[in-house]
Amino acid sequence: MNKPIMNDKLTKSPQNGASSSAGGGLAKKPGGKVGLPPLLARAQAAQKQEQQNQVDLASMPNRLAILLDCSGSMASAAGTSLPSHSKIELLAHAYDNFITSLDFSDSTLCTETFPHTAHLSIPPTNQLALMLGLRFNAGGSTPMSRAMERVLMSYSITRGVLISDGCANSPQACLDLAQQYKSAGVSVDCCHIGTDTSGEKLLQDIAEITGGIYIKFTDAEAFARALHYLTPRYRAMLTSGEVGAKELGANEVKF
Repeated sequence: MNKPIMNDKLTKSPQNGASSSAGGGLAKKPGGKVGLPPLLARAQAAQKQEQQNQVDLASMPNRLAILLDCSGSMASAAGTSLPSHSKIELLAHAYDNFITSLDFSDSTLCTETFPHTAHLSIPPTNQLALMLGLRFNAGGSTPMSRAMERVLMSYSITRGVLISDGCANSPQACLDLAQQYKSAGVSVDCCHIGTDTSGEKLLQDIAEITGGIYIKFTDAEAFARALHYLTPRYRAMLTSGEVGAKELGANEVKF
């Protein structure tokens, strides 16, 4: 299998100074907020299209969920060569890379952010237009367990991808839920991003309990380029050892 092309770096747009990449993932928008009415309109349009196409989302072999930490610490600089990029901006870029690498003929994705102050929830869909170009707001604490519970209780998924830069409010609740994911046969791949080591052990344990992959990225820019390796199309390259921490720009890969 050919390896996906990874952008070497993120650049500044000469026109307005807004961050961008070859994939167009980091253009800043005033306010950076995703309003509820536009999201509802997107969801309604996607639901109508799915009904027209008679798509049975529950029959898709890859029913994924991505859980994104949008707590206050994600607003801080990423600590890379581009300090003007916050972790929340790089998270949006990583999300775009992830969804554009999915094959929606056999995959669906639901999106869940936490905490409530930055909450965005998109039910399982295979409509790229519903998800592409979203921007996230950072603020509040890290109620990771609530997001894990919402996804597990609400949707029939085959695998989760959990991303965080810190420690959850209730680590034990997260571990208890990890056991429930395991019982349901759902693995959870976990990415810890940033220089802070808080929360690393929790994500390692969640991945280990559920049979997922754990990846540590000190370089959040590398994380933004490499998250698509956790899509079904490329994930086997990690588990086979064809691609490792060095190729990802990560500190550690465990499975």
